[in-house]
Amino acid sequence: MNVRQLIEILKRYHPEAEVVINSAPNWPMQHRLAGVTTPQECLQHDADESWDGAIAVGPVENEVILVEGAWRRYGTRTAWDIARRA
Repeated sequence: MNVRQLIEILKRYHPEAEVVINSAPNWPMQHRLAGVTTPQECLQHDADESWDGAIAVGPVENEVILVEGAWRRYGTRTAWDIARRA
């Protein structure tokens, strides 16, 4: 899925609806969305902070990362079956 496709799907919903992430279909969990970033922003931040650890993300062009936030509640397996896809 790309950003354009995601925007088209989200246009179908109320603009004030909270965006959450369902994860782990075998043990469904629902999390708030903490934010959005890119691999390039992560790499730049790591370089600015003089971080000495291994870089977990490479320089991926045109990729957006949706960051999982705080646990909200248990989810439902049904979400994977009925998810809208572009």
